[in-house]
Amino acid sequence: MAKTVDQFSTIENFRTKYNELAVDVGELSGLRTESTTNVVDALNSLEDKSFFFQEFQYVATASQTVFSGNDSDNNSLVFRSGRIQVFKNTNLLILGTDYSIGGADGNKHTEITLNTGASVGDVVSIFAYTGSYIGSSIGAGGGEAGQFTETAINTIYNKNANGVILNGSSTGRTTSLSTSAKIEFDSNGTGVYSQEDITLANGKNFVGNLTGNVTGNVTGNVSGTSGSSGTVSSISSHSASGLSDINYTTTPTNGQILVWDNANGYWEPATNQDMSSLSGDSDDITEGTTNLFSTTERIQDAAASMITSATHSNISVAYDDGLGTLTFTAGATYSDTDARGALQGGAGLNYNSTTGEFGANTSNGIEINSDSIELDYEIVNSAPSTASGTSVGHLWFVI
Repeated sequence: MAKTVDQFSTIENFRTKYNELAVDVGELSGLRTESTTNVVDALNSLEDKSFFFQEFQYVATASQTVFSGNDSDNNSLVFRSGRIQVFKNTNLLILGTDYSIGGADGNKHTEITLNTGASVGDVVSIFAYTGSYIGSSIGAGGGEAGQFTETAINTIYNKNANGVILNGSSTGRTTSLSTSAKIEFDSNGTGVYSQEDITLANGKNFVGNLTGNVTGNVTGNVSGTSGSSGTVSSISSHSASGLSDINYTTTPTNGQILVWDNANGYWEPATNQDMSSLSGDSDDITEGTTNLFSTTERIQDAAASMITSATHSNISVAYDDGLGTLTFTAGATYSDTDARGALQGGAGLNYNSTTGEFGANTSNGIEINSDSIELDYEIVNSAPSTASGTSVGHLWFVI
């Protein structure tokens, strides 16, 4: 019913007629056509989708799989997803089972690929037709909307749930995911090339085998085993402090060594605790340092500490740090009195424990003359007339 406003209508009449017209016509957002900017564009898009039917026919060569471009009648193949039927000779082929579509051009396609190559002389017929607006976008199965959407900032994202396969070739395409991964690249043996860095999110890992050379820097952890043919060209730019099982809590000092911390499972700079007995001169380790390494001085100090700090009986040890020598001094176990008391005289001997001297008992012609024990004798020219007044046992020798 026409909604008119004459020149005598009031503003209220105009508002009422406008609202009635808006309700009758509806909002632009309610249009289901490809273009919803205005009614004219919507009608034009309907015109563009006027029913169309076209047959494309190709005569196959040996093992041919891809059919695109001009057919036998010089018609260039173009069709919408879900709006074709494909025959090989008289056999109807099934999408996915027998063939796949490709050559995306806007919301149309320009190529089909047989999963199995045709024989020489096989006739491949493609019947393409248009229909309603529904299903005109590119998408598997010709659903209401395509599986890819372009945003206002010109980024493209997919809307399907099962995964995406990016084929880099028009032949031998992969049509099903090979693993549980949701995104798969198949370049048909030519490799995947990136002109920019490939960055993994924090906590994510690269899983799989690297075949060939890795050129450049690897930031993060690399686990696994290098094959016998793999080589590392240079590790000169790497440092031990960057290894996961080496923990530097302080800046290392000259000559510092690492010790294993079994409780925490890593190597760390040695502390003074294992050599805390060393102290004294400037070469020794002082409390709080981590400067542990071996020197002649430290070996001498360690050995001296072991000896001088021990308990000894009747002996003392002194360490001369400057000379690096040990002096041992033994105390007397027995005194002179002890030795003299242990001695005594015997038959023909007498012992003076005060002076520590031994004497000999002499008699009957034996005498002590100075330090000698000898016979008591006298040499004369004639025998004495009498022995009276001579020593007992005194002997005369007459010559």
